[in-house]
This record gives sequence, structure tokens and C-alpha cells, in this order.
Amino acid sequence: MHRLVVNTENEETKQMAEVEMRRFEKKATEYISAVENRLAMIQYKQFDNAEEIPELPEFPVFSQEFRSIFENIMKSREKSARVVPVFSLMKSPQSLK
Repeated sequence: MHRLVVNTENEETKQMAEVEMRRFEKKATEYISAVENRLAMIQYKQFDNAEEIPELPEFPVFSQEFRSIFENIMKSREKSARVVPVFSLMKSPQSLK
């Protein structure tokens, strides 16, 4: 997330990243709580068989829109980082002598 914020100058994208992170953290906290709850239920033998254990909520993920934006920004930054100025590859006039 930090890489995205650092690699973009677009304020809307930065805000989207912050909102997306808050949403993800909330869902992750809920997921961890559900796992801990199920473990406690199992530990205290509240079920006769495994089929009675309630399903976990969906594992938290970033939205598809956010993942696409993140991927595009990171790819464009990688490409621009690989571009070496042509002048740096050319020999200086002194080295040609």
C-alpha cells in the first residue's frame, strides 16, 4: 500500500488507497475474530461433529478495481525505472580518442 502512495501523484488514487486499506483492515479484523471464535467453540466442544461448525466469512481481499489500479501504477513505475537515458550509454568525446 505504501508503495502505491509513494509511486503516484494522483490524490484521488491516494485517497482510494487509504479507504481500501481501512476496509481491508476492518474485514481482516472480523475474519480473525471469526477464526478465534470458531477455535474457542471447538476447544470447548460445542459441536458433536465438524459439519456443525459455522463457516468462516470470506477471506478479506482488496477490491478488483483497486488491484487493477495498483498493478497498472506499479508496472508503469517499473518500466520507467528500467529506462536508461541514452546519453549515459554513449561514450564521451574524450573516451573516443
